[in-house]
Parts: sequence; C-alpha cells; structure tokens
Amino acid sequence: MKNVSKANFKELNISINKLKAMSDQNRIRILYLLSCEKICVCDIAKSLNLAQNLVSFHLNVLFESGLLDKKREGNCLFYFIKKEYKKSLNYFFKFLNLI
Repeated sequence: MKNVSKANFKELNISINKLKAMSDQNRIRILYLLSCEKICVCDIAKSLNLAQNLVSFHLNVLFESGLLDKKREGNCLFYFIKKEYKKSLNYFFKFLNLI
C-alpha cells in the first residue's frame, strides 16, 4: 500500500467537499448553465423555474465549496465557474453526455 500522507487526506477532503456541493440536482443544473457564461441569480431562477432565494442558497453552497466566484454589476450579482475548474466541469458534463 502506498504511503498516504496527511497532506493527501487534506486534498482528498477538499475534493470530497466539492463533490458534496455538487450532489444536488439543482446545483448540477446551475453548474450546467454556468458552464457557458456568467449568469445573474435572477436569470438562473427564471431558467430553472425556481424561487430566487432557493437559487441563492444553492449558489452559496457552490461558492463556499470554492467552485464558483461572483461579481456584482449594478444591482445584479453574477456567478461564474472559477477558471481552474471550468475544464474539469466541462469534462464532467461530457462524461454525462450533456455537451
């Protein structure tokens, strides 16, 4: 068995937390929408036919996991996938045969 260090477990736990954040059908849908462009909360809510407060909750879970970043433009809050995860998430959606 390979020698597994505590640092490896720390990285593994970070990955597990990202997977936990993705473990909801609405969050997968949100990530799918964000895989193409940055989108404001209200447009995500309209696209998914969900209440804006529910979308905000899911976006916050994804943001706290480190997958997303956000930017305020006027009265709108836009979310987008962080550059370092965009390619991996595109592979994920290809794996699911979605793109």
